[in-house]
Amino acid sequence: MFLRKLSERSAAQKAQARGALTGKYGIAVASNICYLIASLLLPQLVLALAPGSGVLYLICSAILLFVSMVFVGVLQGGLCYIYLNILFDQPTTFTDLFYLFRENHDKAFRIQTALTGITFACMLPELLGLLLFPGSDPASSAIRILLSLAGMIALLYFDLRYAMSYYLLLDFPEMDALAILRRSRLLMQGRKRALLYLRLSFLPLYLIGLLSCGIGCLWVMAYQYETSAAFYSETVAGPQGG
Repeated sequence: MFLRKLSERSAAQKAQARGALTGKYGIAVASNICYLIASLLLPQLVLALAPGSGVLYLICSAILLFVSMVFVGVLQGGLCYIYLNILFDQPTTFTDLFYLFRENHDKAFRIQTALTGITFACMLPELLGLLLFPGSDPASSAIRILLSLAGMIALLYFDLRYAMSYYLLLDFPEMDALAILRRSRLLMQGRKRALLYLRLSFLPLYLIGLLSCGIGCLWVMAYQYETSAAFYSETVAGPQGG
């Protein structure tokens, strides 16, 4: 019964997303391409600039990687802006990817700094596993795998918990960063499983998209982001349960 309810809600959100994207896949895909280029190239570029070697290199690399992840995260907020505009039939262009660098950039950077900090914290178990259990024996390997899984599960939990943050910033720009993060936590109470189910439901489409050398995944990504905007719209409208 529970899965049936999730499936029905997911189908309704996807239908809303398909309707909103009709005739607008061009701007959505162009925005996705710009975002992917930035998210793939920026971290590599800043890491290439890290000076020194040994411990100094590791420290500089970690700092530069953190900064690049913050910038890429704010770009993701621009994607949310684009897909919300598409959902509500408002004019938008791929340059709106940089919207949060122009408007409310201080709050956007505070939010993303907190989210990136959480991401780094969730990476600590894997790092500890590599440092404390460097051996190649089965026991050490098993411990490293378990620690990595623990970090991944924690990261998934927090990602779902704060998934509404940028949508809320765009809808309620008068709220401060901490209030937005707190509001996201409240909105996602009882809804994390629904969002996880929604995300997992796109996996078969991504697998099909890979058959076109990955090009089709750009359209699947647009479909998923638009459906996420529809999920937010339904969530913020009122309690739905589940």
